[in-house]
Amino acid sequence: MKKNITINIFGTVYSIDEDAYVLLNNYLEGMKNYFSNQDDCNEVADDIEHRVAELLWEKKDNGMEAVDIATVKEIIDKIG
Repeated sequence: MKKNITINIFGTVYSIDEDAYVLLNNYLEGMKNYFSNQDDCNEVADDIEHRVAELLWEKKDNGMEAVDIATVKEIIDKIG
């Protein structure tokens, strides 16, 4: 049995497995840190988070009920 938590990304609520949340949060924080030396680092971080939200929305729209680690890995692979 896995623990699920609820997150809100750009106004949409998702149920996400705890391990998937940790991976996604680490990815987003890593992107913020990577771009932190650029003048537009907040804009870049927001763009990445927005793209994650779009990809999650597509999954949710196609019937996904909870975000799992495989979904997060797929999204990370798409974005880079």
